[in-house]
Amino acid sequence: MSGLKSCNLHAEDTCMRRILPSGLRQRLMLLIAFTVGASMLLVFAGALRERRAALGAAGAEASLLARLAAAHEERALADARRILGELAEGRTIDPRHPSPTRRALLARLADSPALASLAGFTPRGRMFSATEIGPHESETGEATWFQRAIERRGFVVEDEPARSSEGRAWLRCAAPVIDRDGQIRAVVCATLDAEWMRRAALRARLPIETSLLVIDHNGAVIAQQPSSGRADSVIAGFQAAAFREGHTFVRGGDGAVRLVAFWPLEGVRDRMLFVGVGVRRDAVLAAASRTFTRDLAILLFVTLLIAVVAWRGVEVVVLRRVQALLVATARLRHGDLGARTGLPYGRGELSELSRDFDRMAYSLQRQRAIREQAEDRLRLSEARKRAVLEASLDAIVIVDAAGRLVECNRAARAIFGLVHPFTSHAVSALVDIPRMGFTDAAGVPSAGRFESDAHRADGSTFPAEVSVAPIRDPEAAGLFALTVRDITDRRRWQQAVEAESHEDDLTGLRNRRGFRALANQQLKLAARERRDVVLVSVDLDGLKAINDTYGHAEGDRAIVELAAALHDSFRSTDVIARLGGDEFVVFALENEHKGAEQSLDRLASRIAARDAQLGKPWRLRASFGWIRLAPAADTRLEQLLGEADQRMYARKRRSGMSRDDIAGPQVAPSPRAA
Repeated sequence: MSGLKSCNLHAEDTCMRRILPSGLRQRLMLLIAFTVGASMLLVFAGALRERRAALGAAGAEASLLARLAAAHEERALADARRILGELAEGRTIDPRHPSPTRRALLARLADSPALASLAGFTPRGRMFSATEIGPHESETGEATWFQRAIERRGFVVEDEPARSSEGRAWLRCAAPVIDRDGQIRAVVCATLDAEWMRRAALRARLPIETSLLVIDHNGAVIAQQPSSGRADSVIAGFQAAAFREGHTFVRGGDGAVRLVAFWPLEGVRDRMLFVGVGVRRDAVLAAASRTFTRDLAILLFVTLLIAVVAWRGVEVVVLRRVQALLVATARLRHGDLGARTGLPYGRGELSELSRDFDRMAYSLQRQRAIREQAEDRLRLSEARKRAVLEASLDAIVIVDAAGRLVECNRAARAIFGLVHPFTSHAVSALVDIPRMGFTDAAGVPSAGRFESDAHRADGSTFPAEVSVAPIRDPEAAGLFALTVRDITDRRRWQQAVEAESHEDDLTGLRNRRGFRALANQQLKLAARERRDVVLVSVDLDGLKAINDTYGHAEGDRAIVELAAALHDSFRSTDVIARLGGDEFVVFALENEHKGAEQSLDRLASRIAARDAQLGKPWRLRASFGWIRLAPAADTRLEQLLGEADQRMYARKRRSGMSRDDIAGPQVAPSPRAA
């Protein structure tokens, strides 16, 4: 998890190095740029919200003004409808009486300030009376709005406004005069002058760059105040918003974009008219633009100031300290553990970093000194050990857990005839390692001491004492040290000592100690294998008399001759011993039922033959007793010896000679001696 975590951190650092600049100052500038960019986004977002708020407020204000203007327009149309209705119901409008008709029209013209003129027309469209000739045409019979008034027999408004040569707009409406018989006697027409819109705008106190418009359902501008000087102004896309109030953006004849809020006129029944209030968008957004420009200028100024201060300040506050750290780090990387930053310690991350760096460098320097001292001591110790190892007369070899040689000293090379490299040798080729409790599966001892046979490179073998011990060193785990000592001389000495301690000096037979050691082993073997044993006790008869009469030399000769007879009579595997003086004993494992009797017969004949051959004045005679039994695990050798002696002495006391007794006079001079 750690390795996977370190790999991820390295990948992230590599990616950051590819994206970001390498210098600390450049990264700081990039960070400032990111911060300024975010601030500029906030400024732009604020400016956008302010522009939207300004447009919303302007739209709401324009809608309110449109409602007020629509109310003025509706009142003007209502006045025109009322006046035309009253004139149509009266009897004063008559084509046959133009003068009274004109006086009646002039009298009603003063009732509404929005009316520019009134006129009377015949049903065929010929004007017969008017308050003012200018706004009217003398013949209107072909006009659509005139025909619609006759057909509908009610109040109508002109489809298209009339315009003068100066661009002044006139909005005309008409109502038929019907007599008692239901016939249309005349048509009364009224002209609404757009001048009222100017006055309404003045009364409403519209803001600067604000215009008041009358728009039909196709988006055509019927009237506009102040006038744009264009008679063909059309609001594009107005049909999509027709028959409902709202606002839209319109590019006027002067090229300026305006926010136009419109409101329907409720007083016009035969057609759909709207009153609109247009406000220049740049005038609405002027305050927001000024605020945005001011905020942006302040932000850029502050950014420039921060960049200059950061560019200079980072060098004083950060880069100088970082440069000192880099120099000290480079010295440390090249092995100069005496490198120090030289910076004053204080508060802050860089001060902590400088302090920790100096502490680390001091700690490394101190550890190096300690390590060098330890290495010097180790080298001295290794030199001493090497000297002791090479000066040792014993062969010392280092082996691994698999039993392969790793190293050896000079004595090992000389004793075993080893040639470098030593790894081609196995410890089993040098020393016969017994399978003991301290050996592993490969036969390599883990600890202990034993004697075994060692083999030289020339094939010769010598007895060796081997000591094995594991090397107690973490860096040498699994290694063992074997000390091999040549014990050929010691083995010879031991054999000589053992021979002296177990052999009789006079006869070469086993002495009492040797007999007991071998007889006990044979006794245990017989008990384990369930075999019979035979124990023979033999005494040399007349030894004291021979010594007293003929001297101890002859007595020793008699002992030697009896020992030779015993040796010739029994098997080489039988244990024959001289217990002392004239006492002999034989311990044999019985293979045949009558093997003991046959051996005793041979002994009697051998003694007789040797006695005849000697030609001594004394006679070679012996007495013996024997016992055969199947020993148990708890049978003791002393018991058998005691019983065999008792039988021998019992037979000595009996008279006569038998196969169990070879008897003669205790002291009898030899006839040859006589």
